[in-house]
Amino acid sequence: MNTTAKGNKFEDKIYQIFKGLLEDEKLPVNRKQSVIKKKEKYYSEARKKHIITDISIETTMEISSSYNILTIIECKDCNRPTSVDDVEEFYTKISQLKAQKGIVISRHGFQQGAIQVAEHYHIGLIRINDDDSMLTIANRKFKSYSVIRAKTLLATPNIPEGQVVILDSGICYNSFLELFERIGLIFQKTQNSVVPYRSPEEIMKFINELDINHCYDNGCLNIEKICQHIASKYKILFEDQLLDLRTFGRTDFQNNLIVFNSRLKQDEHRYRFTIAHEIGHLLLHRKLHSNFEETESSQNIIYKEKLSNNDIMEYQANIFAEHLLLPLRNLRMAFAQFMVQENITKVPLYLDNQRCNIALGYKACSYIGDKFNVSKQMAKIALKHNNLLKDASDVIDYLRNIKFTSTGEY
Repeated sequence: MNTTAKGNKFEDKIYQIFKGLLEDEKLPVNRKQSVIKKKEKYYSEARKKHIITDISIETTMEISSSYNILTIIECKDCNRPTSVDDVEEFYTKISQLKAQKGIVISRHGFQQGAIQVAEHYHIGLIRINDDDSMLTIANRKFKSYSVIRAKTLLATPNIPEGQVVILDSGICYNSFLELFERIGLIFQKTQNSVVPYRSPEEIMKFINELDINHCYDNGCLNIEKICQHIASKYKILFEDQLLDLRTFGRTDFQNNLIVFNSRLKQDEHRYRFTIAHEIGHLLLHRKLHSNFEETESSQNIIYKEKLSNNDIMEYQANIFAEHLLLPLRNLRMAFAQFMVQENITKVPLYLDNQRCNIALGYKACSYIGDKFNVSKQMAKIALKHNNLLKDASDVIDYLRNIKFTSTGEY
């Protein structure tokens, strides 16, 4: 069999695997979002001509008439490990086509340099050892590896038949279904496709009913104690890993694992918030059987009004983290101490453009931040949520959004 025919055969098998994954009605996913194509042409502005991809997946959101996410997949079946030049050439293709995601699949592994470059460019790497039963693996779970072990297997000359290794942006996956859901090509179905509503008051009540008083030292959450308590009660492991810069942490229900980016230890406040946030996912959302990955954008969801299911879960986890780190009773006691210290009698504090009020507001946020070992921004959010601090911008936004009638009523 010549090289071209061999490569085409490998591409056909990969195409059939992914096609089955995207179209199988038995899978617990929404298959209508993505379409898989083989040898599709996409126009490159740089080349002023079309580029042919091995395999591509076009993912369309409900509000769009054309695809929003383009994922391109490169299939390598050479009699050598995929080289760093191969990966860099593929990255050029990704850039020219403005694809959102790139994945390289190889039968013979990757050079160490190729793995490093792929990690830098957030290119997914998959190694499949073809044992002539590849069409059965689309919905199969594989053995879970650590990132270090996965990199070793990607570069090892030989691996056992039927073995599959998936590594993408510092995260290992034990099924194609898990990878595709993570990068947004398919979407997990829930029983009614709606995340149960929980108000901030309900989340606070939920936390108050947890037996975690021993996890606080003088009102401040002891991260080591809460992790030990949660690990023991819910049989889950907490692990530090070196993840990519965009990822703060993730909760993996399938493997009973909560992972934190070890880079966060340089930012104690972010590290503490991420741990509290992931514990929120564990306790609030474990029945939804989803995996969660935290980025800066997901941790900024506090005030959005129209939220997707995923945003709702992130919002709830953020509210959970706030109340876990700053319990209302402890917060009020600390704020009362601040008022006595500053000889203040009126509540709430009013933060406007006057220098004295700005200085007092900053002082209050610093005091609460130090007391609970959180950032000043987190302290400000908690004070505002509990009506201990009023921000002039809140009033301006409120007045801007009032819709007056012709009679002046609203």
